[in-house]
Amino acid sequence: MPAEPAESAASKPAKPVAAAPAPAKPDDLTRIKGVGPKIAAQLATLGVTRFDQVAAWTGPQIDRFDDKLDGPAGRIRRDDWIGQARALSGLDEAPKPARPSTTTYQAPNKAGRSGAVTLPAMPDGTPRHDT
Repeated sequence: MPAEPAESAASKPAKPVAAAPAPAKPDDLTRIKGVGPKIAAQLATLGVTRFDQVAAWTGPQIDRFDDKLDGPAGRIRRDDWIGQARALSGLDEAPKPARPSTTTYQAPNKAGRSGAVTLPAMPDGTPRHDT
């Protein structure tokens, strides 16, 4: 029985290669307090161009970037770049739990009779507990 010819690598169809994701549009890092055009350019050279990248930095990464950037040491923590980047990237927009806008409880009225009293909520949305 004759042996079948082995297929060469050139005759095999190429496997489809997944396209690399398009790079995300860079954010304007100068919107972070303490980041001017010069620091933004340095960050871009280091591969940092988006708020979500800055927001994801951990302690050792903050120290590493702080050492590599011009300017006073400790600026990243002092100006809270991480918090600012979280806010600017929308990472801090988690839904807040619903709070009641009013509180109803039984309290004596001027005549000494008990009656339902409804008080508005505090300015921050927390229920009032006046007695």
